[in-house]
Amino acid sequence: MTTERRRTLGRMLGFCLGLAMAGSGFLSAQAERTQTFELQPGWNAVYLEVRPEPNDAESVFGGLPLASAWTWNPRVGRVEFIDDPDERLIDSPAWQGYFPRPRPESILTNLFAVQANRAYLLKIEGQAPVVWSVTGRPEVQRPAWVPDSFNLTGFFVDPAIPVSFATFLTPSAAHAGQAIFRLVGGAWQQVPPSTQIRSGEAYWVYCQGPSTYSGPLELDLDGGKALEFGGGVDGLRMRVRNLADYPLAVRIAQPGSAAPVPLSIFRFDPDTGELAWPSLPANLALPVDDGGELMIDLAPRRAELTAPVTGSLLELRDGFGFRRFVAVTAKSAFAPPEYALRRGESALGGFAAKSNNPFAGLWVGSVLLRRVSQAQTGSLATTPVDGDFRFRVLVHVDAVGTARLLKEVIQLWKEGTRIPDPENPGMLIVDEPGHFVLLTDDALIPQFEGATLRDGEPVGYRISTVAYDFEPQSVVMTGSFGLTGSLAVTLSLDATDRTNPFLHLYHPDHNNLDERYLSFVEEAFSVTRNITLEFSSQEPFGRTLPTYGESMIGGTYRELVSGLHRNDIAVEGPFLLRRVSTRPALNQ
Repeated sequence: MTTERRRTLGRMLGFCLGLAMAGSGFLSAQAERTQTFELQPGWNAVYLEVRPEPNDAESVFGGLPLASAWTWNPRVGRVEFIDDPDERLIDSPAWQGYFPRPRPESILTNLFAVQANRAYLLKIEGQAPVVWSVTGRPEVQRPAWVPDSFNLTGFFVDPAIPVSFATFLTPSAAHAGQAIFRLVGGAWQQVPPSTQIRSGEAYWVYCQGPSTYSGPLELDLDGGKALEFGGGVDGLRMRVRNLADYPLAVRIAQPGSAAPVPLSIFRFDPDTGELAWPSLPANLALPVDDGGELMIDLAPRRAELTAPVTGSLLELRDGFGFRRFVAVTAKSAFAPPEYALRRGESALGGFAAKSNNPFAGLWVGSVLLRRVSQAQTGSLATTPVDGDFRFRVLVHVDAVGTARLLKEVIQLWKEGTRIPDPENPGMLIVDEPGHFVLLTDDALIPQFEGATLRDGEPVGYRISTVAYDFEPQSVVMTGSFGLTGSLAVTLSLDATDRTNPFLHLYHPDHNNLDERYLSFVEEAFSVTRNITLEFSSQEPFGRTLPTYGESMIGGTYRELVSGLHRNDIAVEGPFLLRRVSTRPALNQ
């Protein structure tokens, strides 16, 4: 590799790493909670429900008078006997340990990262208790119990509602009635099933056979360990199963945040057959039968986000002692490119890599004309029509926010290009990746390939409208495209335009020809259309749509038509546009 290429690669890697590190900070974005522990001198068994950030052992444990910290590695093998925590830790492959520097045994450290939903043994030096607070992001995942073995673990319980091991573990045949050990005075002691579970405390619990049990409510999330609405994700689902043999009411709240992520929840009314996305209430109780399952569909209302990335928590309770937190983060349509939601998500990819304009792309939708003025009276006041008239509208917004009204666009595919790799003769590297293109110039069609298949042949995808006409295929609009903006354009049809409503090729009174069909005589009238799109922060049809303001936008359509009648005619009605492509450029 040449020196210059190394430098270039280094700059690229450094840039990407910098964005990734910046993005990792945005991951939390208030989607955190704090666990507080009172650690006694000697051994302590704690259960972390959060992933600290940063989560390296030195950062997490650095402020403690710590002799050592340990976590059990369940992948190594079974545990059949519970004894003194001092015994067989360092020389056992089933344990990972951390020793703070400058202790001489720090060279033996093999515990480098502190994870969520994991138990830790902490040996505190000194004679006084220590208060330890850990702030981090909760993560939802099913535990991997080692079958026919003791497992070092904790449970997701509500400190405000005492619950015993017997009650909490009854729904699981692998745990009900099995032995449980608690760390008391530096030694493990077996406790009866009637013992109350403490939040944040770890125990040795025997598992008979395989299990993924974490509590009476089993929780699964679409997309991973948290609800992350980024990269074009408009909706995610939480699956909640009631494993108990009695009905429960799943209680959902958004605690501890002055500005939680504005969420909508999907609702279906079986009586009316209507679908809706009302706002998620501050406190919501959803009944679920014994053995039943809830499908909770949630979506962010991005138009209400006031920051590039907003985060908060959802708290789920069953009212009988179970409690679980879910991290929620949502990225605004206005988020700069360096704001990445997921670890490992490229900050250079996604929507921001295409354009920094949040509304860039192709928008397609409909106008529903519902009001018209009475031309014979000369008044421009509009009155309701007997029947709605619908027509299609196409608008493209480029990278700098310029909007164009389109009458036709074709989506095709542009193949990427490759160049010889100067470091590996005979090999090719990608010079420019392939991408979809939006064409308004038909002469460019042969330069590209089909974007979809029809009867096995690649073809383009054409979108057009017959509601207006002009040449060429697009015309620039004035104003701004946005929730509070407006766009305007004037379209003119002169007497010779083929779509002029007064022009008829064969009728002698409307063909712009004399009686001998030889000389031009203007017989049609010019028509002028002044069109205005007034955008609204509220969905124009009164519905609650979580994607409104990000991938959907609308408002009121108004048009003043001159030339059809001796008096001008005004029409108006609601319109709604949906973004079908984020490509900010046309014809390339």
